[in-house]
Amino acid sequence: MTTTGIAASLATHLREPMRRSAYALIAGTGLTSILGMIFWVLAARLLTSQAVGTGTALTSAMTFLATLSTLGLGNALVRFLAPAGVKARRVILACYALCASTAIFAVLIFIAGQPWWASRLDLLRQNVVLGIAFVLATAVWTIFVLEDRVLTGLRRASWVPVTNGIHSVVKIGLLPFLGVSAGYALFATFALPALPIVLLVTILILRKPSQTSAAAEPVENLRIGHLFRFAAADYSATLLWLATTDLMTLVVLEQMGAQQSAYYFMSFTIAYSLYLVTSNVGSAFVAEAAQFPSRAPTLARNALRHAGVLVVPLALVGVVIAPLGLHILGSEYSANGTTLLRLLLLSAIPQVVIGMAVSTARIRRDNRMVLKIYAAQAFGIFGGTALLINQWGLTGVGLSWLISQTTIALVLLATRRVGSDAVTHHSVNVLGYVGRLLAPIRRGRTRLQARRLVPAALKASGLQSAGTDWRLLPSDSDSLVVCLPSETGGTVLKIATSAAASRGLDRHADMICKLSTNPGSTEVLTLLPRVLQRGKLLGRTVLVESKLPGSAEGHQAPGSAELAAAALAISRLHRTTTSVITVDESLLSTWVDAPIAQLRRLPALDGMEPALDRLRDTLYDALLGRLVTTSGIHGDYWLGNVLLSRDSGTVEVTGIVDWENARLDGLPECDLTHLWITSQPGELGSTVRGAVLSPETVQDAMRRLPVPWSNPQLSASSLVLLTWLWHVTAELQRASRNRVGRLWVARSVKPVLKLVSSGDAAHLLEGVR
Repeated sequence: MTTTGIAASLATHLREPMRRSAYALIAGTGLTSILGMIFWVLAARLLTSQAVGTGTALTSAMTFLATLSTLGLGNALVRFLAPAGVKARRVILACYALCASTAIFAVLIFIAGQPWWASRLDLLRQNVVLGIAFVLATAVWTIFVLEDRVLTGLRRASWVPVTNGIHSVVKIGLLPFLGVSAGYALFATFALPALPIVLLVTILILRKPSQTSAAAEPVENLRIGHLFRFAAADYSATLLWLATTDLMTLVVLEQMGAQQSAYYFMSFTIAYSLYLVTSNVGSAFVAEAAQFPSRAPTLARNALRHAGVLVVPLALVGVVIAPLGLHILGSEYSANGTTLLRLLLLSAIPQVVIGMAVSTARIRRDNRMVLKIYAAQAFGIFGGTALLINQWGLTGVGLSWLISQTTIALVLLATRRVGSDAVTHHSVNVLGYVGRLLAPIRRGRTRLQARRLVPAALKASGLQSAGTDWRLLPSDSDSLVVCLPSETGGTVLKIATSAAASRGLDRHADMICKLSTNPGSTEVLTLLPRVLQRGKLLGRTVLVESKLPGSAEGHQAPGSAELAAAALAISRLHRTTTSVITVDESLLSTWVDAPIAQLRRLPALDGMEPALDRLRDTLYDALLGRLVTTSGIHGDYWLGNVLLSRDSGTVEVTGIVDWENARLDGLPECDLTHLWITSQPGELGSTVRGAVLSPETVQDAMRRLPVPWSNPQLSASSLVLLTWLWHVTAELQRASRNRVGRLWVARSVKPVLKLVSSGDAAHLLEGVR
């Protein structure tokens, strides 16, 4: 390839903003690592191992307390600053002030309790000047830590290698002059250069805080509450990770002494640079996906591949040259830390999977998953170290890292928590993974059942046999759905295999017939299947209906074009079947009381009667006596029930299927709210919980849909709760054989009921009333 060709390929490669940001962050990490290596070589040559051990412990304590004092806001800033726009200045200053104050408070507590948790750092209490310097340095370092995240969140990551490089160069320059201070030297070289850098970068950020792309998709309307709620949930996970990384040096110091602590710190610092490569790619992914949610699956897949291509070769090369790298620091480091370094480098490979799983969970705002991952890491690494350090020494610490990371990565891969699946509905829990292993058996059983029932069902419907030329379609209920050959005119055969499925098919057929005879529904009839035949087989319903063109994309990440097309299609039904009524108790007995009565019968909800009572009262207070616009609604409106076609990039709805949950007296907003809820990544319960806590998120999403809001007088929280109530009770009615279980109830129902009955949502629910 010519030089021009290489340059053109490189330019194309770097045209992707996520790659540019990732490379900038990785360059900062690489530059810091290279200069850090030079720094530690000089430190090892100029200082005794005892001084290095004490200095690294002091520095680790400062960095731990500083990062602790960020209150988890670093990841929240990356997640939310890009779309913040003019609000970025206020958000940044508020975070800086809060975190710096927290740092001062945390250091004072640390010094007061130093004899209990860091007995070898008694110099902080003995030297008042050092103690004061430690307090101020930690506050400055807290902002220094946040600034990298702010620059990344504002998509100005190109400044990160500049600031980190300046800090590293000045740190190296100061070391010979401060070497006489022995144990204080390392701490001083870290702390002193940070202050001017913090001041200069803060001025840069505040003068021009945002680089939000004009092409960015409209996303969350950022409020300070969004950021702090996200940070609060993410904070526990951050604490676990800090304990796992920064505090391990103190553990080794306490268990094995200052020399072994120095060997561990040097080896971990080298290996951790590869961890930071994954972290940097993940941060670039989060900042980009926050602005372009529809591209999140593609970005996630690219980020995983990009991190793997960078980390895996570097880790393998590092394993080979580990003795040489440590020998530069001194023969004692090579003799005592080579095996440890090799194990830590190998652990960086499964960390690629773990780091990207964490990043995609943050895009989903699934902080529970983030916490689970970090808890598993902390448990495995600290538990393994406790078991192995006495017998295996530093090698045992390395083994605990490698075994824990590999195990967690395998579980995440098995449950599809990484890549494009992780930002869609495709990710599953461990029990779901077991279900996936059994899925081929279930599919084989369903095919055998279909071969047995299809001929009889065709006969019961008055159709001739289609032989074996038919195709089984996927179904979420107890019904078999079969696409018949074109000779039959393009038809679909539905066979109920349980009482619940039979009732559902009857409701579906009855609603299509009602809409077909309703003069106002003419505009939507072209999107409905036609019921051609209805019969009975073994006492259960069999339907033959026309096959509509297009395909469903329910399990793919929806884009704004798909959601807009779906909203416009269902608005035809809403617009042509409207009525204005006053909501009375008779209507609410159907809308609210009957579904809640169904939930009361669930054994899995024993003891939650007060929450169900509170839900009923909340919805009654929000709706009773209100003048509202009702219409016919689908009742289960998500992209899995919408057939789409694409012509020259234009998305068009060609059909709407599965009308078993439809009603003629519903609220049109419930269809649109259901469409939005089911388009969100993550579990149903957590999505609804977040929507109730942040109703403005739903309102913003509804405003972006190209349809009018029929009942603006109703709160978003009440509409979300009503839509969720109808949805979960419909799921309970859908099947009597493959019915939902306790796990589904725990994930989809209990989180919402707990929120309704808790004080967390009290002010919001008061607003509903």
